[in-house]
Amino acid sequence: MPLPSLERYLAAQGDLKPVVEKALKLDALSRRCAAFLPPELASQVRVANLRQNQLVLLAPNPAAAAKLRLYSESLGAFLSNHESESIVVSVKVQPNFSRKRHVAAHNKPGLSPVALAELASLYTKLPDSPVRRALGALLERHGVHPTPQPAGARTGTATAPTPRQTGRT
Repeated sequence: MPLPSLERYLAAQGDLKPVVEKALKLDALSRRCAAFLPPELASQVRVANLRQNQLVLLAPNPAAAAKLRLYSESLGAFLSNHESESIVVSVKVQPNFSRKRHVAAHNKPGLSPVALAELASLYTKLPDSPVRRALGALLERHGVHPTPQPAGARTGTATAPTPRQTGRT
């Protein structure tokens, strides 16, 4: 026996009918906003409320809010064409909100394979020193295991750093 859908169950409850209708309307407006806005901006915006034909949109930061305000008038006209009423769009900033699940705190640029190869080459040429150990630790963090210097090389007989030498365990 198939289970009744949650939507049908909630609609059957007399007390919840206005809440369900508003939630469905906000969901429809949210999908229309996402269809209208550029994808990068749409992923940051959330529909918060619709009261007296004023649609409140939340942006995670002032920059996104400013971009959204540029679209607010044309978005309101677009939504009004799909609804039976005129809709005015207002924008608010809510900093702790973000639809992005994996937002990096800082942009950490990576090193290119060519740069890593050059640093590994430099590592093999340096004598044992704090600079060489730091360079070895950097290379280890990037997954590069530099080759040790050949015994009797001009710059000394140091080998690749071990976790104990770099302070990493």
